[in-house]
Amino acid sequence: MIRYIHVSSINNPRVTRHASRVTKRIYVMKKKYAYLLITIITLIYININIFASEDIEVFLQKAIVLTNQGSYDGAITVLQKAIGKNKNSFTAYFLMGNAYQYKKDYHESIKNYKKAIQLNPELGLAYYGIARCYYYLSQTELSISWLEKAKTIFYRQNQMKKYNSILNTLINLSEGDRKKQYEKELNDYKFSIEKNVTPAPVMTGTVTIITDIKSLRGISLVNEYPYPLSIEDKPFD
Repeated sequence: MIRYIHVSSINNPRVTRHASRVTKRIYVMKKKYAYLLITIITLIYININIFASEDIEVFLQKAIVLTNQGSYDGAITVLQKAIGKNKNSFTAYFLMGNAYQYKKDYHESIKNYKKAIQLNPELGLAYYGIARCYYYLSQTELSISWLEKAKTIFYRQNQMKKYNSILNTLINLSEGDRKKQYEKELNDYKFSIEKNVTPAPVMTGTVTIITDIKSLRGISLVNEYPYPLSIEDKPFD
């Protein structure tokens, strides 16, 4: 059925006013929704920018706290975000190695330590972390090999406390002539302390240390190296 609108109703002032009010409401509603949409978009944009501008140090410090609390999965999640912000952060990979080591996922731990070494070949604690992982995987020879590398780095960096600690670990892990060599090196070290001279480290085999640090790509060692790194440099238990 077709309805016909009488011409007089179109010209009726009441109808005109009603139509005007409806049009005005629609306009106001559209305006409100437009403002709401703009507000939502703005908030999203601000949050994205806050995340983008958040310093990677915030993630690293949070990961350390979570690791110390035993929340290893939480630490790993945070470190993945840190790596998302800076894929060249050797500290993030090192801390990831620590978290996986505490989870007893030694293969994943080694993978992350090696990535940290690739970015910073002078990060002695990463070599030490790998040595610990191989020890817990019952691969003593590989553990000794990586301890040798860590020992060389700590000696070169004059970190003699770590150097001494690794020597004691090597003595505990070794047998026969190799054990005697490490014992002699430790005795020479103790003697050097008494005489205030620098000991010469004993090498039981070929130790290859990567010295090219060009892969750091502008990352400052000073900014990252002094972190409280959780893996302790003490004889393995």
